[in-house]
Amino acid sequence: MTTPNETNPTTETLDIWALVELMGHQKIAGRVTEKTLAGAPFLQVDVPDGEGKPAYTRLYAPGAIYCINPIAQQIAIGWAKAHKPAPVQIYDLRQLAADKPIDSTDSDPEVDGRYS
Repeated sequence: MTTPNETNPTTETLDIWALVELMGHQKIAGRVTEKTLAGAPFLQVDVPDGEGKPAYTRLYAPGAIYCINPIAQQIAIGWAKAHKPAPVQIYDLRQLAADKPIDSTDSDPEVDGRYS
């Protein structure tokens, strides 16, 4: 990878298929690219779909990454299908409403302690 400087202002852009090893002995496989958010660099991992599980994207700060292993696309897809953790789940408001009905005239449930 090339680093930018005054004599060489260009830099390579990361766009590979890889198995990314994270601190805490976690691994994730997919298409890996770079992303800048709020001026900070992040690694974006696009995990492919398969085996009835939806595709999803995760962003990691460089400090969370232990190792990046470039691998072939088919190997990354196969690994992701076999080892894919569940993506972040959407909060299920229907279940919450079934457990503790909400009256629209009530005050803020966080304020009155209903969900504490």
